[in-house]
Amino acid sequence: LQYNISPHLNAPLSAAVESDVVGYTTIEMQAGKWYQIGNPFVGLEKESLATLGKDFSSGFSAGDRIYVYDSSTSTYAKPVYWNPTTNSWGTLLGESVDINLKEGQAIFVYKATSGTVTLKGRVAIDTPVSVGAENGSAWAQIVCLYPGETALNELKWEGFNSGDRMYLYDSETSQYQTPVYWNAATQTWGDLFGTPANDVTLNPGQAMFIYKNTGVGTCTPAAN
Repeated sequence: LQYNISPHLNAPLSAAVESDVVGYTTIEMQAGKWYQIGNPFVGLEKESLATLGKDFSSGFSAGDRIYVYDSSTSTYAKPVYWNPTTNSWGTLLGESVDINLKEGQAIFVYKATSGTVTLKGRVAIDTPVSVGAENGSAWAQIVCLYPGETALNELKWEGFNSGDRMYLYDSETSQYQTPVYWNAATQTWGDLFGTPANDVTLNPGQAMFIYKNTGVGTCTPAAN
């Protein structure tokens, strides 16, 4: 699979393997395209809540907009727009708006102007990102909290079952790729025939749209 996200890890190499190191990554975005991304770091201040304004504040221009998916309602909230005057997200009328985000919660970005978006924070390689609901099924947009390139099946997936599936968005084609499915026998993501998707690699900040058939699962980087 090929993606048009093209992030580059600019933090020191240690940022990819040690906790509590401060780092950043950049994502080159083209005008007129959509991107599904998430911040692969946690907040610079421990215990502080992640927000749209904190996590996504660098590299945006007038006309850019963001959609945040609400797993509890299975809908997107109203879009927010970048205001270059206040350097903040807000309504079309210019009223500033900030949105609380769960760690690992991803977003959809429409980039009206080409630019370089920077994501930054503390590396937290042992922090799990949760997907799903205790009762019933759920959809979620997430990013695994790891600031380096990694193979999909090299991440640590726990609590997943047959019937769970994942979609990766391709900004070049403006479409989701063919989904991959959880194989309970091999404990890997793969195609409908059971072949593991070992060729799928995630770039820093690349998000996933996951359908969790039942229960709660987690994504964590593999043993370091």
